[in-house]
Amino acid sequence: MTVNNNLKADVKQATKDNIIANCTYIAVGTGTTTPAADDTILEAEVLRKAIQEYVENTNNVIVSGRLAATEANGNDLAEFGLLNASSAGDLQSHDIHIQFTKSSSVEVWYDNQFDIQVVINE
Repeated sequence: MTVNNNLKADVKQATKDNIIANCTYIAVGTGTTTPAADDTILEAEVLRKAIQEYVENTNNVIVSGRLAATEANGNDLAEFGLLNASSAGDLQSHDIHIQFTKSSSVEVWYDNQFDIQVVINE
């Protein structure tokens, strides 16, 4: 059987649509433990807000969340995650970064790129 390029494109688009539908909020926190695939929450969440931007490209989706100068100040931020609800909800991705103290002189963008490759064994 030969899988048509149209099916591959449809699978990619369905995957992108699923990411956009399920990654609607970004949360940031102070946790420093290495994330695991079975994480359900951030280690120490301090702020959650709606995603500001989605960018769809041929083979990826970039999900972006922004912390304004007035948000999460005084916290030593070191983790972030994407979720599907404004509270509780399902954690879709979780990562850590170099810890920094958030202050009013700093705005932060968190960009999460999901690369999509469709491989169908024929």
